[in-house]
Order: sequence, then C-alpha cells, then structure tokens
Amino acid sequence: MILIDMNQITIASVMMHLNMNKTTKPDENMVRHMILNSLRMYRSKFKQEFGELVLCFDSRHYWRRDHFPNYKAGRKKSRESSNLDWDAIFGCLNEIKQELKDYFPYKQVEVYGAEADDIIGALCLELEYDNGKTLILSGDKDFIQLTSNKICVYRPIEKDFYTPETVVEKFNVLPENFILYKVLMGDASDKVPGIKGLGEKKLRKLFPELNERKLTLDDIIEIAGEKHKEHLIYSRIVFEEDNLRKNYKIMDLHNPMVDDLEKAYLEEQIDVDPPLLNPKAFLRFYQEDGLRHLIKNPEFWVNNQFQTLNSFVDDSK
Repeated sequence: MILIDMNQITIASVMMHLNMNKTTKPDENMVRHMILNSLRMYRSKFKQEFGELVLCFDSRHYWRRDHFPNYKAGRKKSRESSNLDWDAIFGCLNEIKQELKDYFPYKQVEVYGAEADDIIGALCLELEYDNGKTLILSGDKDFIQLTSNKICVYRPIEKDFYTPETVVEKFNVLPENFILYKVLMGDASDKVPGIKGLGEKKLRKLFPELNERKLTLDDIIEIAGEKHKEHLIYSRIVFEEDNLRKNYKIMDLHNPMVDDLEKAYLEEQIDVDPPLLNPKAFLRFYQEDGLRHLIKNPEFWVNNQFQTLNSFVDDSK
C-alpha cells in the first residue's frame, strides 16, 4: 500500500501555488492540476514496489482537540493573522476532495473523529496488502515512529525515504524509540510542548539508552528519577510526568484512536475495487477548463479511451 496523508499533501500544494503566484486566493484549476499530477507521479514512481494508492483524509472534527484544547491551536492563530483567503483555500480543497471521491479511481478513507495519522497507523499495523510492504507519504515526522522492515516513510519536501537505518543515522535513536524523542523534544507546529532546555545534543547525552535498546515512557521517567540530582533536565522530566504522558497519547500512532468497528470499515474500504473512470465527468471538466480545441471529437475519443482504461480495472479483479 501507498498511504497518502492527503491533508498534508493538499495544503502543501496550495501553499506552493500561492507562493509561486504571489497571490492570496487559489486558482482552483491550477491547484486541482497540482494535486492530481502529484498523485499520478507518486503512483507511477512507487506502485511497482509498494502497490496501489490509498488516500487518507482527516475528519473535520478529531478526538485530539477534545482531549487537548491547545492541540494545533497555533495554526488557527496563524491563519487569523495571515493575509491569505482561508475561506477560499478550504473551499477549494473541499471541492477537490469531493471530486476525488466522486470521479477518480483511487481508494479513499476517512473516519469521523480521527485524523489521517490514526487511519494510517491502523492500516499499517493491523492490515497487510499487496506485497506486505507499506509506504507512508507525508511531510509529518510523526510517522517516522512507524518505520520497520515492512514500513517506510517518504517525505516529499526532502525527497527522501525514512527506514529504520535512516532513523538511527539522522536522529541517533532506534525507530521504536522515536516517539520518546518526539515527546521529550515536543512539536511546535502542533503546540505540543517539550522539556524546556532540552535539545537534540543534550537528549543524546542524557539518554544514550535511546540508541541502545527499546524503551518505554516509564523507563524514561525511572531513569530521570534516579538521576534527578545530576542534571536539571532530569528533574524537569520528573516534574512534567503528567504532561509527558498526555503528549505521548497524542503522538502514539502504535495505538491509534480507531475502534474495532472502524478498523473493520477501513479493511472493507481497502478491499473494495476502485471505481471505473467516469467519461461524463471527464467531459465536464474538459469543457470547464476551456480545452475544447485540443481534441477534435472529444466524445468519441473519451468513450474509446475510457473503455480501454476501464478494461484494465476489470482485468485486475
């Protein structure tokens, strides 16, 4: 499977478009083109090794915000102080999201109350499809905690893969300890605070065990308690134990907030064959985008081409 964090990917496309064109309001046709072209490129590039795309969407309402009011609170403040037209941005993305569901042959999943993080965590850890290998495609570093011999992460902004070996090389921690690294360091983009005064170099020095053996948060608290007189950071960890446990719950993708019924729903959606291509929808988009002159007889061409393309879907069943 290739699991796409669609909210992250689509927002990145919009921001790139706005920055390139020095505008505050998106051109829906251009954003649609960028998103569809990215999906096409990812499928072409990674399908042979990892299988088909699965588009994973955030729910408009998710559990983390109920339990932790400050979660991602900074993003709303940033939008309010921004000169960008966020109503137009979200309207554009919602329209494209609906078009993807209605007209395009991609498997798509969304669970009320869950983020794409939870969906991807559940799909990675509970289910195996294609050849058993999974690629997570997102710029979000939280997914690095899921890396294993069967799961890797591709971050488009870096154009680089994260494997267990890469995690050790870049962060000097075992992949299974990456969540502890994130909990202790915090996540400024999500308004999840870390331990004050703790940086990467100091973390490696105070907790060399992170690169030696699998640890739990209890292990970290125990080590800090035993050494609380040796360094102020150890004392702060002990003092912040309750907050660290809350933050761990927010970040832990090995235990996603998806119940058994929702997991069954996800499995059902993954097993469903992708929809056939829709020639009527293609013609509508073709007309709306003003491309009439490019094909002499678009109705004949579409019916002929789509019949051929749909035959591939039928043959794969």
